Amino acid sequence: DLLAAVPRVGAVIGGHEEERRERLVARLGLEVATRRDSARAGATFPPIVVVIDGWSALRTPGGDVAMLALGDSLVRLVVEGAALGLRFVIGTDRATSLTSAIAPSIATRIVLCPADATEAAAAGVRFSPLAVGVPGRALIGGRPGVEVQVWHTTDLDVTSAASRAGDGRRAPGIDVLATDVALGEVLEAEDGPLDRSFGDRSTWVVPVGLGGDSLGVIRVHLRAGEPFLVCGPPRSGRSTALATISAALMTRQPEVEVVAWHRGLEATMFAETVRDACRSGRRLLVVIDDVERIEDPQGKLAQLLADDTEALRIVLAGRADVLRSAYGHWSAAARRSRHGLALRPNPEFDGDLWHTPLPRRLNVRGGPGRGVVVRDGSHAIVQVARETRGEDPC
Repeated sequence: DLLAAVPRVGAVIGGHEEERRERLVARLGLEVATRRDSARAGATFPPIVVVIDGWSALRTPGGDVAMLALGDSLVRLVVEGAALGLRFVIGTDRATSLTSAIAPSIATRIVLCPADATEAAAAGVRFSPLAVGVPGRALIGGRPGVEVQVWHTTDLDVTSAASRAGDGRRAPGIDVLATDVALGEVLEAEDGPLDRSFGDRSTWVVPVGLGGDSLGVIRVHLRAGEPFLVCGPPRSGRSTALATISAALMTRQPEVEVVAWHRGLEATMFAETVRDACRSGRRLLVVIDDVERIEDPQGKLAQLLADDTEALRIVLAGRADVLRSAYGHWSAAARRSRHGLALRPNPEFDGDLWHTPLPRRLNVRGGPGRGVVVRDGSHAIVQVARETRGEDPC
């Protein structure tokens, strides 16, 4: 806790904090990509120091799959980031965990209390019997005969370092995505003219929640002739997502009217009513929930989905497990837009709904409203907002 309070320390992440670990690796990957592009123009960068304790847990053969995948990502960051200002301090209890991929990138080796010459050699230092059994005594790789005594840091030392960290700047933190977000918070967090105007007339840009690598506002893009599909299992928040999209759009675009399907309607009459409204100059958002339960014997709903009238946008919601196999269903046209919202998805299969593979290790564990916004082959984790925080999701 004391270390986390130091202004230049962005985060102290425990081994059990899977979401924060993955968010850190994603942010570092983005930073490396950004610096690589800027380096071509001769830019220089401030150093970033990443300290990893327990490296061997990331490289244990047959270990946890998620940890091994995390280790692979960190190896790439160590190798690629060395020339871009990323500095890694790695602690391990087994020298053999430092694989051939990472070993050439290690500039300095400090080996604490090697038991014998064999262990010292495996770690890349020359053995000295004087370092055996002395807590904090270490040998330095590449400097034979040199021994050091590591300084034992106290809480007072950390507090003193925090007080000297000087200019008031703080490193960006690595936070956890909230499990309950109010729509008002999302609307207040928006900035920029694109967000205030919801874009041009061909694309209605609608904020739906918070997420992504920066935990910022996540938006969906509603386009004419490209229905937006919301999928998820029961009680995943599909109906709440429809309500959020509708409320957000009406808040910023009062002239837009929402037309919602309800049980008892007849497909042909509903489709004709929507078309008549559009022809009269009204701007409509059509929302249809539980699409897998709705029949369209005359094909009128399918035709409505293909309608590219500028004043019309359509959002559908249904069960992913049913729609994945419903190739002949009238809602299948929504899959071709490659843009939608997968709530509590099955990463192995649900990406097929948008012809976009989702990462097998996608971390979207959480309650209702937690999911992934898919758009044109990319994805971002999101917590869908509710109109009122704490309301019962549906």
